[in-house]
Amino acid sequence: MKKGFLILTLGALVLSSCNEINTLTLEDHQGAFILNKGNSETSTISRFNYETEEVTNNIFQENNNGQQLGAGATTFTIKPNEDYTKGKGYIVFPEAGSIDMINMETYKIEGSIDGLSYPTDIVLANENTAYVSCGNGVTDSDKDNIVAKVDLETYTVTNSLPVGEGPTKMITSGKFLYVANSGGELQNGNTITVYDMSKDSLIDQIEVGIEPIDMEVDVDRNIWVYCNGGEVGNARSLFKIERKFVTDTIVTDSLVHIPHLMIDLGAEKATGPNALAMSRTGRYLYYIDGKTFVRSVHKEDDSADKEAFVGENSDVILNGIDFDYSTGNLYGLIENGGSNGSLLLFTYDDEQQYIFNSEYEVGIQPIFTTFSY
Repeated sequence: MKKGFLILTLGALVLSSCNEINTLTLEDHQGAFILNKGNSETSTISRFNYETEEVTNNIFQENNNGQQLGAGATTFTIKPNEDYTKGKGYIVFPEAGSIDMINMETYKIEGSIDGLSYPTDIVLANENTAYVSCGNGVTDSDKDNIVAKVDLETYTVTNSLPVGEGPTKMITSGKFLYVANSGGELQNGNTITVYDMSKDSLIDQIEVGIEPIDMEVDVDRNIWVYCNGGEVGNARSLFKIERKFVTDTIVTDSLVHIPHLMIDLGAEKATGPNALAMSRTGRYLYYIDGKTFVRSVHKEDDSADKEAFVGENSDVILNGIDFDYSTGNLYGLIENGGSNGSLLLFTYDDEQQYIFNSEYEVGIQPIFTTFSY
C-alpha cells in the first residue's frame, strides 16, 4: 500500500527544491522499502538508503539470523505510532492466509493475523484498525470475497464486509474505502465496491473495465482505476470515476460515483499489480502502458498522453511504479525472470521532466515500493 497524496504549501510544490532530504536527521528505518515477491520459497525486502543512495537486500534475513519470510507476498505497508516510532510494517501472504507485523526498528516479527482466506491487500484506517481484502475468486466460503475488518490490538477479525469476487487493491479517500474486485484467479471481475468505514456500510458498487488491479485518488477526490483486461484479447482500460454529492447537504447517502472517462490502453498486459502512481500534488497520474505515460487529471479527453520519462531508459518497460512524496522522485521496478530485479530511480530536472538517475539491484520479482519517513 503504497499510495495517497499530501496537500502541501506552495513552497513545497516546487519539485526541484524538494528533492533535498536533510540527511543529518536520517535514521536507519527511513528510506524506500522494496517488496520482492521472490521465488517459491521466500519473499524478501530491500531498502534504498536516502543518505548513501545504496540498496541493502535481504534486510529481514540479515536481522533474523537467516530466518526467511513467507513466500508469495503481495503487499507491504508501513506506519508509525506511539509504541512503534520507527514504524510497524505489515506484509501480506495470500497462500499462507496470513499477515506478518514487523517492527521496523529491529526487523523482527512481533505478531501476525492468521486464518484469513487468500488475503491480498491491507489498508490501515487508524492505529487500531485495518481492512484486508480476502478471496481468490475461486474458493467459496464465508471468509472469501470479503473485506475483513481487523483489530490491530488483538489481531482478530471483528467484521466481514461482502464485496465482489477476487478483491485485490484497496484505497481510502476520507472515510470511504474503495475495493477493486478483479475476479482473482479468473481475472474476470469488473467492479469497485465502496464502503463508509465510519459505519461499515455499503455505499456503492461501480462497474469498470475487466480486471481492475490498481487505483489512485486525485486532488479532486476522483478515483482512477487501471483495468488489466483479464484473459488475452480483452480490452485494457483506464477509468476516471467522479465522486459527487447529489444533495446540498454533504451526507453519505447522497454520494454517487459516475464513470466520467475511459481511456483505451494497448494490448500488452501490465506484468505487476502496481501500474499507477499519483504525483504528490494529486494533479498528475503516471501509468504503465508498455512505456510509462503521464496525464493531467484535469485533461478531459482520451487523446494520447505524453511519455513520462526523457533521455536514457525513457522507453523502459516497468513491472511497477511508485511516487516518493518526500523527494518527488519516481521509482520503477523491473523483473528479470528468476534472477534479481532492478530498482530504477527517476528524478526531476531543471526542465521539470523526469530523467533516469540510477539503477540498483534488488531481489527476485520486485512488485511494490513503500516509504518510511
